[in-house]
Amino acid sequence: MHIQVLISLQISPLFLILYANQCQTTENPTRHARSNEWSPVSYAEMRAFIGLVLAMGIVKKSSIESYWEASGISETPNFRDVMSRNRFQAILRYLHCSDNTTAVPRGQSGYDPLHKINPVVEFFNEVFELNYRLSQNIVVDERIVGFKGRHVLKQYISNKKAHRWGAKLFVLAESRTGYTHQINVYKGKRNTERHPNGQGYKSVMDLVRPHFGKNHHVTMDNWFSSPKLMNDLRNRGTYATGTVIARRKGLPASFKTARLPKGSVVVKSQRDLLAILYVDRRNVTFLTTSENARNCFLVQRKLDHVKFQNAVVRGLIGDFRGGNRRRGRRPDNIPIANAIRMHFLDVIPDGKRRKCVKCSGYNKYRKSRISTWCSVCGVGLCVGRCFREFHSYGQEE
Repeated sequence: MHIQVLISLQISPLFLILYANQCQTTENPTRHARSNEWSPVSYAEMRAFIGLVLAMGIVKKSSIESYWEASGISETPNFRDVMSRNRFQAILRYLHCSDNTTAVPRGQSGYDPLHKINPVVEFFNEVFELNYRLSQNIVVDERIVGFKGRHVLKQYISNKKAHRWGAKLFVLAESRTGYTHQINVYKGKRNTERHPNGQGYKSVMDLVRPHFGKNHHVTMDNWFSSPKLMNDLRNRGTYATGTVIARRKGLPASFKTARLPKGSVVVKSQRDLLAILYVDRRNVTFLTTSENARNCFLVQRKLDHVKFQNAVVRGLIGDFRGGNRRRGRRPDNIPIANAIRMHFLDVIPDGKRRKCVKCSGYNKYRKSRISTWCSVCGVGLCVGRCFREFHSYGQEE
C-alpha cells in the first residue's frame, strides 16, 4: 500500500519570523549579539532542520553541540554538511507554533497548558486520519513521551519500562500494524474537568467517537474498561474487549471474593455483555461484547528454566543407552530393557509442592516445601546437592 504523507510546513517560517522579531525587540541585543545574524527560514531549510532533529533520535549523543564536533571517534560530519551549529540552535530557539497574544495566563479560567503545541497535535491528528483507513480491530492505550524536566504535564507511571517520567498520551492505534491514528495529550488532574464516569471512560469515548457505527472492535486494558463503557460502545455500533478490575461497578459481587482452583472459568452474561473470570496465577477478569463463552485456543506458558534444561537433555540423549555395558558389545546392540534407568529432575505437576526427602532427613522440623521432584522415584528433591546425593548412594532403591 502506498501512503502519501502530507506534511505542510509553510506556516512554520512565518511563526519563526514573528517570534524572532519579538525576541530581538524584547531582549535589546548588543551590536555583536548572535541574534543580529538572524535571517528568515526557507521551506527547504525548515525541512532540513526537522530531518536533523529526527536524526538525533537515531544517533544519540550527550549534547546538541556534540553533533557538530570535528574530532573524535563519534564524529558525525553529515550534520555540519547540512547546517551550521549556530543556525540550528537559532532555529531551535525561535521555533514557535502558537500565538502568544491569545494565550490565557495560568491561574485564570480557560488556561490551557497545551496552548503552545495544540496546532501541532491537531495537524498531525488530521494527517494520521487522512492517510490511513483503520481495519476492524483497534486498540486504545496510554503512552509516555519520556521527559524529566520541569513541566505541568509531567507524569510518573511506575509500570512503564521504557519511560516512567514524561507526558502521557492517550492513543488510538490499529491492532495489526500499530499505526497511530489519533493522540490526546493528558493535561493532568488540575487542568482536566472531572468526568462522572472517570477519565478512562472519557478518553476512550473521545478517541473512538469519530468511528461510531462502523463495527470496529476496540481492545483496552483494565485502566479504561468498565461495564458501562462496554455497553455504551455497543449501543453506538462498536464492539469492545478488555481486562477489568473486579471491583468495578456493575460486575458480579462474586468476582471480587472468588477463591477458585487454577484453571477455573466463571462466565456471567447480561444482554450483549459477557463477563469472564479466569483463574491463572491470580484471578483475571475481562469483559467483551464481541464473543460468546467458548474456548478458542489453548495458551501454553513458556517453559521455566528447569523444564527447558530437561527438555534439552532428553532431546540430546533420546533412546541411546551406552552405560555399564559388557566389553565387546556394541552400544547400539544393547537391549533397551536392560539399560539403566535415567533420572531427571522435573517440576511437580499442577503446581503442587513437597518436602525434600534429603533436607527433611537432616532436619525433621523443616517446614519449607519445594516444587521439584524425581519423576522416576516419585520423591521431592532440591536442585543440586540433594538430587545428586540421593542418586549417588543408591537410596532410590
